[in-house]
Amino acid sequence: MDDLTITPKASLGFGDHAYTCSKGGTELTDQTLGVAASYAITKWFSVGAQINYTWTPSHTLRHEGYMGEGKHQIVWGGINATISF
Repeated sequence: MDDLTITPKASLGFGDHAYTCSKGGTELTDQTLGVAASYAITKWFSVGAQINYTWTPSHTLRHEGYMGEGKHQIVWGGINATISF
């Protein structure tokens, strides 16, 4: 179990009207919660994966289709391999 690393994630995204292309001012654009896991196969090679849930808390951005038409939440993830030298 010493070779397994689990890392929680939480983030907030902010943007002004130029970034979001909305009519509002600076606002909270997205919130993300997630977890990542990495397993060291050797001292120099590890593999990992992550899964995240992102949503748009702003009612203005939801109605303007900030994350795509009719969407205000997504689940996304990925896998990776790391070589250290």
